[in-house]
Amino acid sequence: MNRSLVALWIVGFSFGCSDEPWPCEDGDGVTYDISVVEFPTDFEAPLRPVGGAEICLLDPPCPCRSTDETGHLSVRLPKERSLLFEARAATYLTTVSTHVTDDVDRAGQIVLLDRNTAMVLAATVGARLDRTRGHLGLRSVPLAGGDVTGTTYTLRNLDTDETFALTYTRDGLPEPEETSADETGAAVGINLPTGNYRVESPTFATCAVVDAGWPVFEDGRIVALEFPIHADSVTVIDVLQCVGPR
Repeated sequence: MNRSLVALWIVGFSFGCSDEPWPCEDGDGVTYDISVVEFPTDFEAPLRPVGGAEICLLDPPCPCRSTDETGHLSVRLPKERSLLFEARAATYLTTVSTHVTDDVDRAGQIVLLDRNTAMVLAATVGARLDRTRGHLGLRSVPLAGGDVTGTTYTLRNLDTDETFALTYTRDGLPEPEETSADETGAAVGINLPTGNYRVESPTFATCAVVDAGWPVFEDGRIVALEFPIHADSVTVIDVLQCVGPR
């Protein structure tokens, strides 16, 4: 297995998609193109699209729609709206992710993690996947010239006020002995109780863009992100264009 596994979460892409209507579409909104691909085990190979994956809007609620055979789906959604998506397909863990439509046409890519790969990742920290619990993939992406090495995160369940330790990655795999992130800014949480969570990091105040998670601001800076953890699913959180730890 390639040791760069945890480096890819959600990125932007451009593509052409199906124009079939979706019941919750907004004709006056923006075009949001979604691409669903398989989490890569070999970064030298092309990303494999997941055709027929179900895309469901949880907030606002909307019936599920399937991607076409190339893994694409194009919809018209309200402007400046934060959306909670769920993507699922056979043999994959469900991915839960938040996206913001902004006020211009945009695209987003959702990565599905094969269950066998997920079990291997869990085994690196001595865990077995618990289907009654959920998982977290978190990343701070550096601005050009920025360095997020040394980033730390504090994760708290908002429903119980319990805190949970995240596992930072080294060379793309979870490494239980690490106490901060490497240059990828990545960390994972495995077998978390379901519920609503908040993650904080000093690095967030240096980041310009939030591509997932509901941001919490203080003095115009991002101080935390809030998001749900669902059973038998992985929630994916990205913050982008980060200078690095403060």
